Amino acid sequence: GIVTGSVVDAQGRPVAAARVAAMSSEPFFFDMPSTEADGQGRFEVRGLNTGRYRISVTRRGVQTYGGPEGQEVEVTAGQRVDGVVLVIDDSGLAIEGRLTDAQGRPVEGAYVNAMGTQSGGSAESDSSGNYRIEGLVEATYGVSVHHRKYNSAHLPNVAAGSRGIDFVLKGRGIVEGRVLDGVTG
Repeated sequence: GIVTGSVVDAQGRPVAAARVAAMSSEPFFFDMPSTEADGQGRFEVRGLNTGRYRISVTRRGVQTYGGPEGQEVEVTAGQRVDGVVLVIDDSGLAIEGRLTDAQGRPVEGAYVNAMGTQSGGSAESDSSGNYRIEGLVEATYGVSVHHRKYNSAHLPNVAAGSRGIDFVLKGRGIVEGRVLDGVTG
C-alpha cells in the first residue's frame, strides 16, 4: 500500500525535507518504511503491507507522534491512503538521554518511545547514542527502548522535561545446542 500527504508547521506552512515514517502497530515489527517530504512538504510512503500504521514525522532527528504530529491509518496492500496531514509543533517539553551497550559503547539506531495517557513521542538514537523526544506535554511517561540487536528496556514514570534518562542495553543471547533423539542418541 501507499500513504500520501503533506507535512506542515503549526501555522500550516509546508515543511520541506522532513522524514516521514510508517510504524506498524504489529508487536515486535521494527521495519519502518520511510521517505522524505519534498520542497512543498508532500510525501509518499510506499511498500506497506495490510495493517494499521502510525504515520509520523521527523525533523532534526526528533520524531513525535502524539496529538496532531502523527496519524493512525489503516492500509490495504496495493491500495492508496491519500490526504494525511502531519503537523510539526516544536513547542513543549522533552525527554532526553543516551543509550550504551554493556561495554559503554553508544547504541545507534534504537527506537526510544515515550508513552503517556494523552500524548507521546519517539526518537531514534544517533551515532553517539543520544536521543531527544520533543513536543511532550507536562506529564509522566513510560520510556521504552527497542533495538533488534539488544533486549528491550523500559522505565516508568519519567517526567517530561527530564534529562539524563540513560539506558544500558544488554545484547540478545544466542542459543546453541544439539537436539538428540531418545532412541538413536
